[in-house]
Amino acid sequence: MCGLKVTKELTDTKSYFHFLNRLTESLNYGNSIQKSCEEIILIIKNCLYYNLATIHLFNEKGKLQLRGNFGIDIFPEKELIDKVDFRLLAEKFEKQQKPIFFTAWKEEKELSTIFIEFKKLRSIAILPIIFNKRLLGTIGVGYLNKHEFGISEIRTLEVTAKLISDFLGMYILHTYYQKQVDELNRIIKMVRHDFANDIQSISLALELLTPSELNDNQQKYISILNNAKNSAIKKLTELKGLKEKHEKTIEINIGIPLKG
Repeated sequence: MCGLKVTKELTDTKSYFHFLNRLTESLNYGNSIQKSCEEIILIIKNCLYYNLATIHLFNEKGKLQLRGNFGIDIFPEKELIDKVDFRLLAEKFEKQQKPIFFTAWKEEKELSTIFIEFKKLRSIAILPIIFNKRLLGTIGVGYLNKHEFGISEIRTLEVTAKLISDFLGMYILHTYYQKQVDELNRIIKMVRHDFANDIQSISLALELLTPSELNDNQQKYISILNNAKNSAIKKLTELKGLKEKHEKTIEINIGIPLKG
């Protein structure tokens, strides 16, 4: 072992393992998506060798939004992104849903209209953020000079893309379902309130009518109204139970809970 020369590939591999460990530790559902993107970029900056890194996510308007970065200039041409057909980006990843590597970025005329922040770079890797067969965004890393991406680096970036895709996809999915539950609770609460007011009005009317002298047909109508009122009260109680059942944060109850 004495005098054994440590190759650059081995050194890089050790660095990549360290990076992936730091990355997995940083993925925290307690953060916002914005905060998570910023932390991911910071870890890339501190652990790897890139001159630039970015995270872009599609917003609700279908436009790529820069959510985290280092080493870039924000160019005035950024406004041109509104005129871009992002289907071009999706087509790049439809067949092979893995990072794409470029060692002559200036020749990529179409993609350069989307990622104008990369204009100073020569070698770039674009990682797709894919979840549930949808392109949610991209991660970009690059070098100012020509760089041949080695096998350890390629594998690391592939794992990175998968980790971040699953994390952000699950985060967005959880947020979506939580919004659905919150909206359901709001509607149930509103319906319960209106329903209770209507039942109270019916009950009051029945109380006013009961002491009166009524013929048999009128008594039948009162009986029908009473039955309807009682049924409505029962349904209202069931609705309250439904609200209480769903008025909570979504939790996963599959598997065995662990202590500690």
